[in-house]
Formats: sequence, C-alpha cells, structure tokens
Amino acid sequence: MRSKIVRLYEPSDIRTVLRQSLTNNGHANSRHELIGDGYATAPHIRLADMRKRILGGGPNVSSFRNCLPDAIAFALRKGSGQRALTVLAKPETIYVFACVSIKDGGFRMVRYSKHDLVLNADGKDFMPESGSRLSFARPEIEIADVLAIKLMVTPDDDLHIRTAFPIRSGEKILGIEARDKDGTEHFYPE
Repeated sequence: MRSKIVRLYEPSDIRTVLRQSLTNNGHANSRHELIGDGYATAPHIRLADMRKRILGGGPNVSSFRNCLPDAIAFALRKGSGQRALTVLAKPETIYVFACVSIKDGGFRMVRYSKHDLVLNADGKDFMPESGSRLSFARPEIEIADVLAIKLMVTPDDDLHIRTAFPIRSGEKILGIEARDKDGTEHFYPE
C-alpha cells in the first residue's frame, strides 16, 4: 500500500504537485488554468492553446479561473476524492480517473464550445492566430459542477496529477475509473 498518497491535501500541497507533475507529462495547470501563479505558460498562450484544441475537433474546452489548486484540494478532501486516493494507493493500480462533484465549492470555470465560435474583430478574451478567419469565441463563465482528474503515482510513491479540468454535470458519470498493471479496469460509482 502506498500509504503517503492517502491524506488531506492543502491547496499549497497541490500547487507543489502540479509544478512537479509538469516535468512528467502532467498538463493540468498549463492547459486547464487560465490565470496561474508561476506556471509554465502565460495566459495568452493558454488561450491560444484552447483555440487550437477547439478548432482541432474537441467539442468543448474548459479551464478554471485562478482556482485549480483549490478545486483539486477541495475535491480530494471529499469522500469520493479520498476513495480515489485509496484506490490509487493499491500497489496494483496504475492510475485513477475520477469525476468528483465540486459544485458546492463555487469554483469558476471558463468554457469555450465550438458552437459558440463567432466572427468578431474586437475580441479581447480569446487570442486568435494572426490571419485567421475566425477571430473570437465568446466564453461561458460559470461555476464548475464536476472536477475530472487523472491521478497517478511517481516512482517515489508521490502523487502525480496528469490532468484536471472542470466539466458540467452530465458530461461524465460521477465516480472512479481505475486501471491495474495487468490491464484490468474497475469502476466505482460515486
């Protein structure tokens, strides 16, 4: 059992984990946090990345607004978050992907959807590529319903956050998906 994984995380702990995860293919704070302190990319670069992902075929793209570490810590303190950490702590588990309700936390998210893309030469919130016919997307700003998060363990048995992003309820089933080293998959409903 990887016992140091299961604990109550503070937002400061999560900031440290996110920074360490960036060096090991983690992308939560570089792709799903628009305004971040000390992150690898500037906000306008993250917005441009969101645009590329929308135009690349994704139905929608969402990010937190300066609250990603707080939202993750909040989710991991809940019963379903602690259950996800307990499943991850099993030696046979490779990763868990959990969808945890965080609506009662009041975390703000920005969401861009393909159907929201409109022509507007005065766009200020969305950074288009120069020469692009599509110049602006109107974001939806709302309270996040669910945190979707993929958790793994480092070789030193520390927590690794591969990704974490806000979604609306109904987009994913609340619960925990886990994969073992032998390829067996498990689902634990919330």
